[in-house]
Amino acid sequence: MVNAPVFTGRISQITGGNTIVVDAANPFSASQFVYSSPTQRKYYYAMIASGTKEGMQLPITLNSQNSVTVSLGSNSLSGVATGAAGDQVKIFAYHSLKSLITDQTTPALPDNQVDVLTFDGNIAGVNVSASSVFTYFAGFGWYDGGTASDDVYLEPGEGVIIRNRSASDLSISVLGNVPVNKHYYLLKTLAANTPQDIPIGYIGAGEEALGSAGLSLADGDSLLVYDNAAPGFNKSAIQVITYFAGFGWYDGGTLMDNTFKLKPGFSYVLRKSATPSPTTAVWQDTPSYLPFP
Repeated sequence: MVNAPVFTGRISQITGGNTIVVDAANPFSASQFVYSSPTQRKYYYAMIASGTKEGMQLPITLNSQNSVTVSLGSNSLSGVATGAAGDQVKIFAYHSLKSLITDQTTPALPDNQVDVLTFDGNIAGVNVSASSVFTYFAGFGWYDGGTASDDVYLEPGEGVIIRNRSASDLSISVLGNVPVNKHYYLLKTLAANTPQDIPIGYIGAGEEALGSAGLSLADGDSLLVYDNAAPGFNKSAIQVITYFAGFGWYDGGTLMDNTFKLKPGFSYVLRKSATPSPTTAVWQDTPSYLPFP
């Protein structure tokens, strides 16, 4: 689930390569979408909601009364339509550690017993270590070492690990809106001739058959699947499904294109095969429940 969009409109123009001007008359307050604790504790992103780059999500860094400036990273707004027939843009608040986990977990999180491990996608290779480990302290919130982290945001499509060190089960019930746009996520290898692990999730509210999920694939790419019901930390994958170009996804000798389903709310690891130089591929897919009747 995603948060409800706080704005939906058309793109009038793009200036400077990363500033999106909308076609409405001053629909925003200056700096409305800029994080500023303690008065404005949300981070926001703009999503291209139609056209060839539908689903692309871009963190907002600045905004005026009729525009938002975004961080492109490895993305580009080249090809996005502007003017009278401009592509649609939507603005959302990211889920934060507090809004996604603290506020939606039952029973309440125990003190110093739950961690969230995140991966920033900047470490080359496989079996990569977490880039950040956030720990919850009752009455205080999430901390990364000595840094308060309640407001740290999680990107849709980002795979994370939630580590429960307590003796009790915890349940997260995520409330929000069903995603109604394409899934869009960048898949990168970071070093020449080096396979790359990418923690991923599928941006959708229903299961999606692996063979029709639109993964940007190369021969030898593999999906590592984990059992969330099994106890333990640093668990090994229970299933490794490998893609063979021209044939499909296989677990051993068994074709998995239609029988294995990516589940909403689950994290997987996509192990991209090595490339001669670092590459970026776009994973774009329309969830099977769209368009709505």
